[in-house]
Amino acid sequence: MYYLYVKTHNKTGLKYLGQTIRNPFKYKGSGKRWQNHINFHGYDVITSILLITEIKQEMIDTAIFFSNLFNIVKSNEWANIVAETGNGFGSEQSKMLAKLRIEDGSHHFIQPNAANRNPSKKTRQRMSKAKQGMYDGVLNPMYGKPHTETARKKISENIEQRGGYVGKNNPAYGIQRGDLSARNRRPKRWVTNGVENKLVLRNDATQYLEKGYWVGRSKI
Repeated sequence: MYYLYVKTHNKTGLKYLGQTIRNPFKYKGSGKRWQNHINFHGYDVITSILLITEIKQEMIDTAIFFSNLFNIVKSNEWANIVAETGNGFGSEQSKMLAKLRIEDGSHHFIQPNAANRNPSKKTRQRMSKAKQGMYDGVLNPMYGKPHTETARKKISENIEQRGGYVGKNNPAYGIQRGDLSARNRRPKRWVTNGVENKLVLRNDATQYLEKGYWVGRSKI
């Protein structure tokens, strides 16, 4: 049995259109933006059923109809990143709808009619501020989830294809190394706010995370 549903967050009013073969009142939804939202605000939602059917194609057609009717991708009232097609993010229907949104300039991941698609420093600062705390701790989709052997292998292959970190490919290329003092020998980690990268002592990383930084480096 297929269920097409709408979940509305009682505290924020944000909505999410989804489909499942599970119990729709127990199933919380799988959209990344929706998951981050309920992780932060709590799962306090009302679930409304739009369709119950045993015919998958009927569910697909109805999901696309309501996606367009509610304008779920463009509207700020909805948490959906892509249109609900009933076939998943990589389905042909989803790819087709994404292509149409790119062509009409409405896709989330492009800046329509922009002469330069690279955001300015001021824009990056606003983006950094908006994301502060969004992926900290348990809000991070990878929190407590180590990379699988397949993922590690793929990462390794991608690095090899780029020539590894040899010579100019090494982030530390041309940077002079200071004295190996006691502090330099202590474990460190990179943190970034999207505007600047900092190599800090691992024990000091928490205070940067509280200021809106996250672990890793950004290509500035």
